[in-house]
Amino acid sequence: MRKKQITIMLTILTLAATQSFASTVNPFSYFNVYSLNDIGSSTSAYHSDFQGIAGAAGSVYFSSFSLNGMDNQSSYTLHVGANATLTGSYAGDIEIGGNLSLANVSVNGNIHSGGSIANSSGGSTTGNVYAQTNINLSQQFSVGGNIYENFTYNPVVNHKFVSNYFSSTSAQIAGLSNTGSVSNEYGKLTLNTTSGINVVTISSQELNSAWGFDILGTQDSTVLINVTGTNASLNSTNWNYSGGITSSNVLINFTEATSLNLSGSNNVNILAANADVNFATGIVTGNLIAGDLQGGGQVNLGHFDNGGIFDPVPEPTTLSILAVGAMLIARRRHSIV
Repeated sequence: MRKKQITIMLTILTLAATQSFASTVNPFSYFNVYSLNDIGSSTSAYHSDFQGIAGAAGSVYFSSFSLNGMDNQSSYTLHVGANATLTGSYAGDIEIGGNLSLANVSVNGNIHSGGSIANSSGGSTTGNVYAQTNINLSQQFSVGGNIYENFTYNPVVNHKFVSNYFSSTSAQIAGLSNTGSVSNEYGKLTLNTTSGINVVTISSQELNSAWGFDILGTQDSTVLINVTGTNASLNSTNWNYSGGITSSNVLINFTEATSLNLSGSNNVNILAANADVNFATGIVTGNLIAGDLQGGGQVNLGHFDNGGIFDPVPEPTTLSILAVGAMLIARRRHSIV
């Protein structure tokens, strides 16, 4: 039986709380993928891979999945507000607000849970395992560090603030006046932009029938594309950027959508904060922000650089102070175990 370590670090937590860091974290820049509710379901787990940091305010169900940890902004690759059922590989720390169920999982980092942790088959973690309640891991599950039961859970990410940020940002963009229009030539949508903020609106029908999108702009151009319609689809589309502008300057905002079907390849940042997103197959390169996310599509690393247009979530609702606290706690743990 593996020895269970039970430790209380009130002194270190107090020290972390007194750190006077005023930095901020922009959710678009931090998360590659985020769901305001769930990712996957108990009857249909999400299966594919994300290259950057993922998060969900609700529960997460991953099967045959990998988080590649290609974004080096923090040691974390996954932040979940509620429960999680995980298989596959995770190249960094994970934090789960509720109960965590593991099966054939490989975690290259620490595991944090605000509930219980249990496994149904083998697996491993290179770091420590922390749970606010019980930890029940079999001998087939390898732990590189130590096990801490009844450990106070202090999440790095405040999911309520992050979810509100994405919802309010979508509404804010939808309320902006158009600065131009998109020309449509037999399904080729073209937008010529100017320096600064560019806002256009297209219908979901027009987007669904498009085969390509040409955006011409300079490096200091920001393009916000509002898409109207409650039911939307984005199939494989050729996103062509020229003149210095890149995909990091472009955000497509499904402001009215309650459902969004994704397929094929799209190199653009997607904000669908109120939509049930079904991403069955394909690749999105950039942010994928959903109201709820189901399917098995791949999301490659990318972010929307909003250029300071929107106010980021203030620290410490996300990272810096608690991240420093976590580092200090980790050091203290090693010294007393």
